[in-house]
Amino acid sequence: MLLKLSKDIVNSELFRSVSEISAQKIMSCYQCGKCTAGCPLADKMDYVPNEMMRLCMLGQIEDLLDSKAIWLCTSCFQCGTRCPKGIEVHRVFEALRSLALREGKNYTDIEELPKEVLDEMPQQAIIAGYRKFESLE
Repeated sequence: MLLKLSKDIVNSELFRSVSEISAQKIMSCYQCGKCTAGCPLADKMDYVPNEMMRLCMLGQIEDLLDSKAIWLCTSCFQCGTRCPKGIEVHRVFEALRSLALREGKNYTDIEELPKEVLDEMPQQAIIAGYRKFESLE
């Protein structure tokens, strides 16, 4: 029964999309929690990194597409450097953001940022942030 369930998850379209876009072996994760231990924003996330990996493994990707956590990842690579299996967890989050954007789910609209914020923010930060929230199609 468990083997059939795993095959169903791995063969699901969303799981395949996340795996292909991220180029990571998601099912290799054994939930050690080192990614979460090193994440500087774990305390701000609705799902911490190892929970997000587990939800992917369980095929509950729709929950992740609606989460705040995929947008909070700063791509600092801390999770990937700590992973004993060599999974670059931030790439999985990037893939989830890409899929969310393809579905029209957007975390922020640059046009809604207050003028004061735009005036004080370095242009490079605006461009880097905007690129993060663009689709990787």
